[in-house]
Amino acid sequence: MSLDVVATGAGSRLRARVRSRGRTAPDAELRPASHARDLGARLRTDGRDTLLEALFALPPTTPVVSAEHPEKQATPPS
Repeated sequence: MSLDVVATGAGSRLRARVRSRGRTAPDAELRPASHARDLGARLRTDGRDTLLEALFALPPTTPVVSAEHPEKQATPPS
């Protein structure tokens, strides 16, 4: 399994890949009721392995630390 954050023009995406040894049948696909399929996941053959991959939108991030310096913030009146 591998997880990567990918920057795209539409914002950040999380790319998830799950590799399983062995090939699937040529007509194999995700079940129609699969939640992963609803989210755009796909199943494909990669050499001798089977690969399940999906790209998920990530919410916009906010800075962990404020960009404002404490001494520049307004002091509330006492």
